[in-house]
Amino acid sequence: MAEYSKPTGGIISSNTQRPSATETVEGKAEIATQAETDAATDDTRFITPLKLGKGQPNGVPSLAGDGKIPSSQLPEGGSLIASTQWAKTLPATVTLPNGSIANGFTFFDNVADKVAGGTTSYNELNIAYGITITLSGTGGTANINVDGVDYLATFDTDLFTTANNWVTANSSTLMALGIGAFALGSGADGRIRFGATADTILNAITITNVTPDLSGTIANEFTGSPTASGDHCLIPYVGEPYEGLRIHQTIRANFNIATGSVQYAQLGLFRYTDDTQIGSAISIIRNPDVTGNLAVIETYTAGASDPFVQGGFYLALNNQTGTSLDFIGACGILIQSTFQKLVNF
Repeated sequence: MAEYSKPTGGIISSNTQRPSATETVEGKAEIATQAETDAATDDTRFITPLKLGKGQPNGVPSLAGDGKIPSSQLPEGGSLIASTQWAKTLPATVTLPNGSIANGFTFFDNVADKVAGGTTSYNELNIAYGITITLSGTGGTANINVDGVDYLATFDTDLFTTANNWVTANSSTLMALGIGAFALGSGADGRIRFGATADTILNAITITNVTPDLSGTIANEFTGSPTASGDHCLIPYVGEPYEGLRIHQTIRANFNIATGSVQYAQLGLFRYTDDTQIGSAISIIRNPDVTGNLAVIETYTAGASDPFVQGGFYLALNNQTGTSLDFIGACGILIQSTFQKLVNF
């Protein structure tokens, strides 16, 4: 680099003109403003550590403590897709009687049937477990024991009101334990559905009559099993790098129905909290020549209070064809999540 020679005597007069600094010439230079730093287009001004540390999305980012660029400083636009896939070949025919539904997640083991090639190392989803207490009786009280603690249920008006009152009183406490509790039914149909990421804590739930006949039975509503079954999927959100962002989900389900006369069943996406359907059902056809069916559903997660976060969702095939349907061969579910903007996992 060429050196700039000072005038003799070490004094620079007001008439002395320093050249502008360049990559090869020593000289004067101006400090960049924050806007100029963020724009990252000026090649003549210099940046101070303070302005560099403020790193903006379209400028020079600063690194977080883990050495990664914080998601808030990643550029707008672009896309990031995460995926989770389960697949298997059914070992035997599974018959779906007329008038019943098949919950898609109950076909898979979360670990054994997860496809490594279809699952990203980040934002991997899991099948969560569920079990339900179906209340019975006409009055009195019963203790519902969850994680070793008794929570008293008191009959009020009808069994659904009783279930709803119990959930209202205890859901926040149970959520802190990682257990979702939801009231379903109406009138004489009162059910308390529990969901959790592990089955052990659900399998320990009991109901014991106190006075005079309020009680209940425990089973998974979709499989009939007396123990918890994997039957829904939760979207992790709070505390995740994408918290505060919208997530677009594409859900693909493929399955084979044994050939037969043309029949139309319905595939739908449902909220686990109350069994309400999201959007419209998709017609699924039993074909006389082809067994394969593939359906794609588009949906989204809007925020921390979204039902997908609070309770989860499930896919269900509703058979109202007037005859039974037989599932055979291969089946699978693929969930792809596209985030509102780039995030750093």
